[in-house]
Amino acid sequence: MTEQSPFTMTIDMGALEALGIKLYSNAAAVLTELVANAYDADATLVQIEWNVNESSVIVSDNGSGMTQGELNDRFLVTGYQKRLVEGTHSKKWERPFMGRKGIGKLSVFSIADEVFIYTTKSGESTGCRIVVEDLKKRIASRQDYHPEKIDVPNEYAFSDETSDSGTVIVLNRLTSKRVSLTASALRKRLARRFDVLDQKPPEQGGFRIEIDGEQLTFEDRQELKRLEFLWEFGEQRLPGRALPRGIKRYVLDECKVAGRDDWEVRGWIGTARTPSDLADDGEGGSLKNIMVLARKRPIHEGIIDKLDFSRVFGNYVTGQIEADFLDVDDEDDIATSDRQRLIEDDPRVQGLHVFLREAFKAASDQWNAERPKRKSKDAFEEFPELEAWRDSLPGWQQEPATKMISTIAALTLGSVIS
Repeated sequence: MTEQSPFTMTIDMGALEALGIKLYSNAAAVLTELVANAYDADATLVQIEWNVNESSVIVSDNGSGMTQGELNDRFLVTGYQKRLVEGTHSKKWERPFMGRKGIGKLSVFSIADEVFIYTTKSGESTGCRIVVEDLKKRIASRQDYHPEKIDVPNEYAFSDETSDSGTVIVLNRLTSKRVSLTASALRKRLARRFDVLDQKPPEQGGFRIEIDGEQLTFEDRQELKRLEFLWEFGEQRLPGRALPRGIKRYVLDECKVAGRDDWEVRGWIGTARTPSDLADDGEGGSLKNIMVLARKRPIHEGIIDKLDFSRVFGNYVTGQIEADFLDVDDEDDIATSDRQRLIEDDPRVQGLHVFLREAFKAASDQWNAERPKRKSKDAFEEFPELEAWRDSLPGWQQEPATKMISTIAALTLGSVIS
């Protein structure tokens, strides 16, 4: 007689469809959820094996792991309120929890038809297998679903000297349309979805993400490579090695939203040489947006559209805004289920919109003043005969000629069309 599985998964079909299978449209968004879980579990390393040609993805972390009871009562419970049950910060490194809604785990069902979960805590391992088709059938018949209990393979048991805890999630039988990314494309997209500024060593609570054995770094941030002008809130934090040579950097001193000390903005905005530099390159997706992060992960994408900012500057801009005040434990959760939008009538969101509009105006004024100067210099370097013509003019005509060339050079077909 088959042993009764100790695991139970309870979920409504509507919730499975709306919050899992249909909510997430791409693999990068799904993996963001798994990486966030690892971060909350005090992991210092997350490793992603991107084996899409073999219809498999493996995500492993060296975090705290789970007991059989914790796997059943926490991971397998949809809507598990981590911050209410476990507190607001992780135990070891005291990281503010990224997770809040308890639905991110459902994202895996949008890209895989079979999911294996192996987890080890303090040397004790447990594992289960979820078959999405079986899960759907049980839900449709209004019955609880019991994931199959399975043995943990030795390679996933975390029994070596370096770690006795961790979790491995294996996604098999992948949905081809949603995982049709190369490893290179995944790197580019995932790098934008996390704040990788904190590169402390593991023994100090650092956090690394590796894809096929190679760590995500600033070099994977495609938008940084295409910047011509950069504005950082409060102070310069981006390392020079990650930026193009000759970039013009500024600091925006104002970083308090609505004058409140507890509503602080960090991060950066920047402009590319042309709007086409931010276009979708087929791998990294469109870079023409501002990613808003809270607790080091996305909480809103595409906020530019909400700012009602009509200047040409807006066609050239990209960036990353860090606004932790948008996700505060003792205030309402204002992020939508897919963490791509915010509830717009919340005072924090409205205050951020006003703040960013003013920041855009300040940056735009500097951009309008400095960009023509740079463009005239570029034009003279590219067309020496143009500089020779300018120099041949009478002295009183040279400055107006330079301004005229600057204005013309600063115009691009992209800005006219936009």
